[in-house]
Amino acid sequence: MTRLLVRLTFVATILLVAVEPAAPAIAAGQTMEQALGAPLAPSKAGKETRSGAVVIDLDTGKTVYSHNADTALTPASNMKLFTTAAALCELGENFELRTEIRTHGTIRGGELDGDLVLVGFGDPNISGRFHNGDATFVLREMAKELRKKGISKVRGKLLFDDSYFSGASFHPDWPADQYLKWYTAEVSALCLNDNCLTITVTPGKSGEAARIACVPETRYATFEGSVQTISGRADPLVGWTRPRDSNTLSLWGKVANQRAAYQGECTVHDPAAFFAKVLAEVLGKEGIAINGGVERKDFSADELNGFELAARHVSDLPATLFVTNTDSQNLYAECLFRILGARKAGEGSFTGGAKAVQAFLKNASLPVDGLVIRDGSGLADTNRVTTRTLASLLQYMSKRKDFAVFKNSLAVAGSTGTLERRLTGDLTNGRVFAKTGYINKVGALSGYIDTKAGKRYAFAVVVNDVRGSVRTILDGFVNTLSKW
Repeated sequence: MTRLLVRLTFVATILLVAVEPAAPAIAAGQTMEQALGAPLAPSKAGKETRSGAVVIDLDTGKTVYSHNADTALTPASNMKLFTTAAALCELGENFELRTEIRTHGTIRGGELDGDLVLVGFGDPNISGRFHNGDATFVLREMAKELRKKGISKVRGKLLFDDSYFSGASFHPDWPADQYLKWYTAEVSALCLNDNCLTITVTPGKSGEAARIACVPETRYATFEGSVQTISGRADPLVGWTRPRDSNTLSLWGKVANQRAAYQGECTVHDPAAFFAKVLAEVLGKEGIAINGGVERKDFSADELNGFELAARHVSDLPATLFVTNTDSQNLYAECLFRILGARKAGEGSFTGGAKAVQAFLKNASLPVDGLVIRDGSGLADTNRVTTRTLASLLQYMSKRKDFAVFKNSLAVAGSTGTLERRLTGDLTNGRVFAKTGYINKVGALSGYIDTKAGKRYAFAVVVNDVRGSVRTILDGFVNTLSKW
């Protein structure tokens, strides 16, 4: 069992804003190879650092810079580029991610003489992200649809089917001691609130226990222990833990009575059961009583087609790609990965997703030497890719009619997502569209730059075994590229 401990330290706002270093000047007579090689040199990147980089001129199609282009490296979240590109190309920009509630029985006089059947197909979007923080907005909308069907009572059960995905929900190559963190949330065909609880700890009077609340409000999780309120304005020190196979959370720590409430996130075990339990609770609050409780049950496609569709929620693919790449949301990537596996390789598992993405790359005639795909998000440190493959993928996507959808899914320098406070100089701000990547000792940055000089480049740069600042190396490379 692992523990999550959070200490918040006040820092003046001015110190939180990183100062963007100016793009290094290009020395007279210096070639592009020399200039771009400087940030990757051992004297700058570190003697133990392994790196690769490729730059392609999108107007000519020529590779204008190459450094260890065929060295297979751990790409971190740059794996999401493969997942999202495959999803867009194989599923199409009009693809809808759906969640359904079907009825198995007959509706008479406001009562369903039978069961409700909740079916998930891997949509990760059901949360407050698109609804002003209201985590159960979509569930209440589905309840309204059920009431329009004349249902105010269910004599049977709420059955839930998450069998569209199969296999492990937590990858064996993910950091086992970080299972409480939002970025390691279990993957499920039924997802709610990013498969996390949002926990709020509100101080009371000095000497009293702080108030603990969670979103969504649910009895699916239980809380043990307490957080004490102390006098003053000391930094909060709050922690919690749960066993891997349990949703009983133990909390401890202290919060000061003159400080605001503390908020954090904790993953849930068995997200599909979490979704179903919260849905049952929401239905009850909306006046739809379920007599028989909640139960998991798998159905065949033919069986599901025989049940009447009573409510559904759909999410569009472009919005899903945007969250995946701009915010680097791992759960979104893994859901897309498994959807690809289910639709293209016959199994919605980590293995199926890898097969589907490999097939996409092969059909696109992209180089795959050294490629190892273990997951869809890049959290596994056993993924391997060359920067030649990354840059070639970016070039391939730039030639497609739906390129704008792909490019718009990427973070924008100085503006959105993981690049909001990076590359803010005059030559890069609003001109770099890229996917960041970071895990322990690994950094990556790949995407597009539209330079002031009118050049359009696709670039990929990955560094492994970094001892110093990953960001300094990567941003130094792109800042230099911006001058050519």
